[in-house]
Amino acid sequence: MPRKRSTFGTVGAQKSGRFSARYDDPDGNRRSVKGTFGTEADAWAALAVVRADMRGPWTDPDDGDISFADFADPADFVREYRSVTLSARAQQENVYLLPRCAPVERQ
Repeated sequence: MPRKRSTFGTVGAQKSGRFSARYDDPDGNRRSVKGTFGTEADAWAALAVVRADMRGPWTDPDDGDISFADFADPADFVREYRSVTLSARAQQENVYLLPRCAPVERQ
C-alpha cells in the first residue's frame, strides 16, 4: 500500500500489516512516531497528537537521553585535575547534586 501524505506527515503500511507514521520536525529532520499502529486511523490520530504538541515551543524528543549523573561524571572532564580535586567534586556531586537530579520518568 502506498504512503498517504497530508500537509503534516505520512502514514504507511508495514509488511506486518501494521501502520507507521512519520513527520518533519521544525528543524527539518524526518522523524517517526514511536511505535506502530493496528489501524491506519490510529496512525493518523498519533500524527494529530504530535502536530498538536508541536504548536507550543518545540522540544526535541531526543533531548534528555543522557542522565545528569552521566553528564556530570568527573572522569569525563577534559581538563586534568588533581585526584584530591576529583574526589572532592565527586563527593559534592553525590551529596548535593545527584539526590536533587534523580531520573524522572518521561511520558
